[in-house]
Amino acid sequence: IGPNWLHMNMPNNGGAEEINFDYQRVAAPPTDPTPPAPPAPPAPTPVRADTAVAAAAAIASGAKWIQTSGLDISSTFDAQGALIELLFGGPSWKAAVNLNGKGKLLNATVRTPLSTYNASGERTQFWKAIAVSSNADATISNVTIAADAGFCIHNFGKLNVENTWASTFSDYFYFGEEESYVSMKFSGYRGGSRSESGFRVAHGRYLVEDCIFDNSSGGKAAMRGDSPAWPDGSPGGVVRRTKLVGNVGLNPLTEDDGGQMMGIDRWRVVDKWIVQPGIDKAVAVAYAKSLKTLGKSRREVVIACADRFLSVDQLMAYANKAKLTASDIDLTLAHRKTECSRHSDALIEDSEIVGDYRICARMDLTVKRTPITGDQPISGNSQATYPWPVDRVLDADEVAPPPDVTFEDCPITARVAVGIDFTKWPTVKLTGSTTVKMNGAQSI
Repeated sequence: IGPNWLHMNMPNNGGAEEINFDYQRVAAPPTDPTPPAPPAPPAPTPVRADTAVAAAAAIASGAKWIQTSGLDISSTFDAQGALIELLFGGPSWKAAVNLNGKGKLLNATVRTPLSTYNASGERTQFWKAIAVSSNADATISNVTIAADAGFCIHNFGKLNVENTWASTFSDYFYFGEEESYVSMKFSGYRGGSRSESGFRVAHGRYLVEDCIFDNSSGGKAAMRGDSPAWPDGSPGGVVRRTKLVGNVGLNPLTEDDGGQMMGIDRWRVVDKWIVQPGIDKAVAVAYAKSLKTLGKSRREVVIACADRFLSVDQLMAYANKAKLTASDIDLTLAHRKTECSRHSDALIEDSEIVGDYRICARMDLTVKRTPITGDQPISGNSQATYPWPVDRVLDADEVAPPPDVTFEDCPITARVAVGIDFTKWPTVKLTGSTTVKMNGAQSI
C-alpha cells in the first residue's frame, strides 16, 4: 500500500481464524523535482452575435463568450457552457435571451449590465437576462445567471426551469406575469442587498419543488405574489421541499405590504387631474412608443407609464400638472378594481421558512410540516383592510375578506413575538401538532 507494506499472519487457532494486521513504515522513495506549471490557457475571446443562428455557429466553432444585443430563440439552443452577455446600451425591455414558442435555453451562463441607481439609491435602469414571450412553452435548464445581473427571468408564458441559479442580482430572480405558469425544480438564488423579491408572480400560477430561495442579504421577500386557484379548485401556487430564507410573503397583491398594487395607487385622480412630478415629456413619450413597438395594448401602455412615471408622495406639490382623459380614467379604475379583487390560493408543504411569514387578506393558504423561524414568524404586516384610495366608492368585491390560513403540523419559533394577535385573526388556524414557541418558551 504505497510506501507501506502489509503483513498478514493467519494461524490455525482451534478452528478459529484470526487476522492480525501489522503495518510497518518504510522509507519513501526519492521524488523528482516538482515540474513547472503548465501555461494558463488563453482567455476566451468575445464573439459578437445578434441572432440565434450566428450564436449557435460561433459556439459550434468553439466560442465560449457571446456578446449580443439580444438573441431570439424559438427552438433548442445548447450554449455548451458558453457565456451569453447582453451588451450595454439597448432598451431595458430587451433581454439577453428572448424565448419564443417552444424555445429552450440549455447549459448557459447569462450576464447583463449592472443596474444603475441615482444619488438617492433609486434604480434608474436595469436589464433582463431571460424573457419568455406570452405564447411560449419554454424551458430553461442548467443555466447560471451571472452575479450582479439586473432582472433574471421575466415570464409571460408557460415555463419549465431546472438547475438554474442566480446570486447578487439587483431586481428579481423570477417574475411571472398575469396568467403565467412556471414549474421550477432544483433551482434557486441568493439575492443581493438591493434585490426585490427573488420569486414574484402577478396573478400567475407556479409549482416550486426542491429549491432554495435566499433573500437574507438585505432584499425583500423570498417569495411573494398572488396565485389564483385552478378551475378544479386546487391551489394555484404549490411549494414543496423548499427552503425560504428572508422576509417571506406570498401576498395576493404582489407587494409585501399591500400598498402599491403594481403602481395603480400611484394614480391619484382628483377632478380628472393626475400627478407627473418632474418627468421629461420626451422621455415619457419615447417609453410609451417603445412599448407600442413591442405590440403592447393601449391599456398596457397606460398602466406601464403610470407605474414608471407617477409618484404618490408628491401629489399635493404637483397637483393639476397633467390631465387625464375620460378613457384613461376608466382604464385606471378598471385595472385597479382587478388588482384590489385578486385572491391567492397556495400550499406549502415539507419545506422550511427562516424569516417572517406575512399573512395577508384574500388568501387561502395551507402550510404543512414546515418549520417556521423568525423574529415575528407569523406577521400581520398586511392586514385585512388596506389604505384604499378615497377618490371613489369601492365596489363590494374590492373590500378584502379575512384570510383563510391553516398551519398544520408546523413547529413555529418566535425569537421576539409571534407577530399577530390570534384573537383578532380567528381565520388563522393552528392544527395537528403545530406548536408556537416564543423566546424559547412554549406559548401555544
